[in-house]
Amino acid sequence: PHTRKEPERHEYASQKQFDAAWQRWRQVRDNNNDSVKKSRERQRAKKLAKAAQRKSLEDENMSLEARLAEVRKEMALLTKAVSNPSLLEATEFRRLRTMLVASMQGQQ
Repeated sequence: PHTRKEPERHEYASQKQFDAAWQRWRQVRDNNNDSVKKSRERQRAKKLAKAAQRKSLEDENMSLEARLAEVRKEMALLTKAVSNPSLLEATEFRRLRTMLVASMQGQQ
């Protein structure tokens, strides 16, 4: 197995050997703890970045959906104006005129 237990004094012939083994073990443990900490920090940062990106995309999607609904209304009004112009109400006629003026200004 890859797990290494902490050295115990009775496993070594001298205190010096035990101290050296314990120092090596402690260094390995400290390095591993640092690696785990960095890995968790990277995971946390990735998670936060993905959450921010998801929020941004959700906001953009809502904006696009609102614009799509607006364009669909404009399309319905244009269709009505072409197929049955006599059925346009005053508010629809004003909206159509506003759309046409904005379109003309956009072309200039």
